[in-house]
Amino acid sequence: MIKNVVFDNGGVIVKYSFKTYLDYFKYPKKIQNKLNTLFLTDEWIEFAKGKITSSQFKEFALEKFKEYKKEVLEILDVKNLKFLIPPYTQTIEFIKLLKSDGYNVYLLTDINEDTIDYLNEEIENFESMFDGIVYSCRVGMVKKEGKVFKHLLDKYNLEPTETLFVDDSLNNLKEAKKYNILTYKFLEPEKDIKKLQKIIYNN
Repeated sequence: MIKNVVFDNGGVIVKYSFKTYLDYFKYPKKIQNKLNTLFLTDEWIEFAKGKITSSQFKEFALEKFKEYKKEVLEILDVKNLKFLIPPYTQTIEFIKLLKSDGYNVYLLTDINEDTIDYLNEEIENFESMFDGIVYSCRVGMVKKEGKVFKHLLDKYNLEPTETLFVDDSLNNLKEAKKYNILTYKFLEPEKDIKKLQKIIYNN
């Protein structure tokens, strides 16, 4: 029986796509392709783990892309996060429904402090929607390393076979399965929330 539902943030609670984000700025494809590599760097992971600050990451990005200073400052401006991660209203309402029906709901996300601030400003009572939260930047672990799932289970005393993890990344789901956590690959709210309802309520 599923008693606990753990949600990823990017791609599940909010839309998350660097490609469409860079499309918003209407940069030439050549520049987009170069700037996209910024989010594949070790420094981006260190930023998500809270090992370096927002200012330090910005310094790194400006040094890496000296010829694109204007573009780098634009894409890293926290005021533009609304174009990178607009909320999925359907998922937010689903989380509230699960809580009202007695399920325990958790958030496990690779995230930096700037994005946490944005979510708390953009989504009313964001953190209070959850029974527990694990932010990568505050525990120094990201999902692809796996051990953060053990941290989640231990911190909230969760039984893995009663816990469903919802994420849009197949690699993250594979890591969760190593800890016997149930998983669901999320692609889009319109279809997946209906499927999740059937899985959770009929389990």
